[in-house]
Amino acid sequence: MGDEVGIMYPKPANGPRSAPSRSGCFTVARGDWIAESPPFESLEELSEAFGAEGDCATFLEQLRFPRGFVCPRCECRQRPWRTGMGLLACPGCRHPWVLTEGTPFHGSRIPLRRWFTAVWSWLEHEQGLDAPAFAALLGIEDEAQARGYLAQLRDLMGVETIKLHGEVRLASAKLQLRAEDEQVTPVIMALEHRAEQMPRLRLRVLNRSSAGEVMRFAADVIEPGSLVVTPPWKGLGNLSEIGLLHTMRASQIDGPHRLDPSQVWSLIRLWLWGQPDRRARPSLLVDELVFRFNHRHVGTGAAWNALMRRMVASESAALDLYEAVG
Repeated sequence: MGDEVGIMYPKPANGPRSAPSRSGCFTVARGDWIAESPPFESLEELSEAFGAEGDCATFLEQLRFPRGFVCPRCECRQRPWRTGMGLLACPGCRHPWVLTEGTPFHGSRIPLRRWFTAVWSWLEHEQGLDAPAFAALLGIEDEAQARGYLAQLRDLMGVETIKLHGEVRLASAKLQLRAEDEQVTPVIMALEHRAEQMPRLRLRVLNRSSAGEVMRFAADVIEPGSLVVTPPWKGLGNLSEIGLLHTMRASQIDGPHRLDPSQVWSLIRLWLWGQPDRRARPSLLVDELVFRFNHRHVGTGAAWNALMRRMVASESAALDLYEAVG
């Protein structure tokens, strides 16, 4: 994958730990890292590794600055001063930085350890969780607050930086996004197939079914030069203008890792209708579904790691987990 950056994970709590040095009220940590991918295989292993809030803060720093600290204000590259609780200060300009800024963690008053384990448990449930169950994991009583956190996490799940490429099949369907719904919603699918690798998926809820909407979706999610396979739809002759090859043919299953779009639609319906969160916005549930589908063969630990990267939104978030494990 080119210049891939390995993330370093804290040693478990019972491992050797070097003594920190101090600069003013900030602690300067010394090397206390091991490399591991995926990071953890169980909730117990994760809980052991992040035994204290300082361990969680150090992990967030490594995600945000995988090549070492660079002050976002003055671009100083000296070792920052640290409180050990998620606050950094640049030794050059002395500007303070909060590691949780821009994440769902920021301002929540929920310990990072509880956040880390709650997100793991949520991912571990194949159908996800509703707001009351997630609130219980976070140790809060406000279900509306938990619902807001779930919305943020699902929105992050929809952030995809690596486009589909190779052979990509487009298909559309009108779905009942909940089993009790009377109305149907148009949804477009892009399903990638590559030799000897598991297919990746993109979905989008459409405002209306039209060739223009399909074209915009294809431009957003498919790498130029890819072969786009569609049913005999009208109005897609301009796909070549956005750098895509296009052919029309009926769907067929012709390889060990290939899925027919009709199979995927069936899986989508089953997941949506079994979703315990009946109050979530449908487009956010679609984002969660796509994330879970694309990480279904890599384990909870790798999916947790991928979502944590997206939360921190560092340069490491651009590393595509599917590429790394596929």
